Amino acid sequence: MKKTIFPYVVLAPMMLLLFVFLVLPILGSFVIALFKYNPLNETGNTFIGFENFRRLAADELFNISFVNTLIYVFIMVGINLVITLLFAQLLTSLSSNKWRSLFRVLLFMPCVAPLAAVSVIWSKGIFPVKGGLLNKLLSYVGGCTD
Repeated sequence: MKKTIFPYVVLAPMMLLLFVFLVLPILGSFVIALFKYNPLNETGNTFIGFENFRRLAADELFNISFVNTLIYVFIMVGINLVITLLFAQLLTSLSSNKWRSLFRVLLFMPCVAPLAAVSVIWSKGIFPVKGGLLNKLLSYVGGCTD
């Protein structure tokens, strides 16, 4: 019995956060879209149903923008998928371990370098006990002046 309940216990906090910060705002936005909503209106907002959605569907600029977005997404996702799959196939087909390691370094360096730079800045410039930026700022508001 313990083995079957453990995954639910572990996932429950994340599911709660997902519900509170993703599902509830989406539902709230949909409910607001059913009203002629003005947050400054103190007397209340009038319920208009799906009129906002009808006006949106009838708007020519929205339709053009929506179609352009769909075309862009499908073309870009397709091109990206093809290029990355070809690159992955190229990397796995390399017989030399040297070339494979070189291409892996070249591919992952743009992802790793900013993280390394930020960690160096935080560890050397902000967090040092003597001369660090954080301690300097805290000393101005009554923090330790060591």
